[in-house]
Amino acid sequence: MTSTRTVTILRLDDDREIAFAEIGDPNGTPVFAFHGTPGSHLLFRPLDDAARRLGMRLIAPDRPGYGRSDYVPHRRLLDWPRDVCAIAGFLGIERFGVFGVSGGGPHAAVCAHQLAARLLGAAIVCGIAETLGEEDSRGTALRQAFLEEGRRAPRTNARATAQDFALFTRPWGFRLEDIPIPVDVYCGELDVNVPVAHGRRQADRIPNAKLHCFADEAHLLFVAHADEILLAAAGRA
Repeated sequence: MTSTRTVTILRLDDDREIAFAEIGDPNGTPVFAFHGTPGSHLLFRPLDDAARRLGMRLIAPDRPGYGRSDYVPHRRLLDWPRDVCAIAGFLGIERFGVFGVSGGGPHAAVCAHQLAARLLGAAIVCGIAETLGEEDSRGTALRQAFLEEGRRAPRTNARATAQDFALFTRPWGFRLEDIPIPVDVYCGELDVNVPVAHGRRQADRIPNAKLHCFADEAHLLFVAHADEILLAAAGRA
C-alpha cells in the first residue's frame, strides 16, 4: 500500500490496485461515494465542506480502469461489492452508507442488494437504470456522450467507460425488486445526461424506495442537495 496526501492505493488479494480518496471529517460517519461514467474520486471534492459540517467521512473509490485503479477485463457489476468490502476492511469499517451518482448509481444499487446487512443507508443520484427504452434513452445520445467523454480521458478511461456502458445495458445479475433495504432515489427534471425516467423506473422497482424528483435541477444536483443526500446515505435522514 502506498499513499499520497489525498489518495490511497490499496493492493487487493488478486494483486490489482484500487485507489480511493477520503473527503470530509476523518472521524465522521463512513459513507462510500461512487463516481459517474467516466469519472474518478475528484467528482466529490466539492462535497468536502458539507461532509465536514455534517460529520461525514466520505470514501470515494476510483472504479477499475478509472483514476489510479487498475483496469479489470470482464468485470461484472456484482464484483463491485467485493472491492468496497476490501476497502472497508482495510480501513477497519464494519458499517457504512453508500451513494452513487450517474454511472455510480448501479454500483450503489448492487451494494444495497449484496451488502444490505452492513449498510447504514443507500442513495442513487441521477443513476442509470438497467434497461434503456425509447422513452428514456433519447435515441443514442446517452451512449454517445459517455463514450466521447471516455475517449477524451487518459489511460484506461476509454475502455472503462465502454465497459461501464456494457454493464448498464445488459442484465445486472440481480433484481432491484430484491433489494431489502430502503433506498433514496434522486433525479432532476432538467437532466439531459440521465433522463428522469431512469430514476422513476428504479424507484418503482425497488420495494422500499423513496423518490426525490426536483423540477429545477439537472445532472449535478448532488452538489446543491449535498446535505440531504449525505444524510440519506448515512441513514440519518
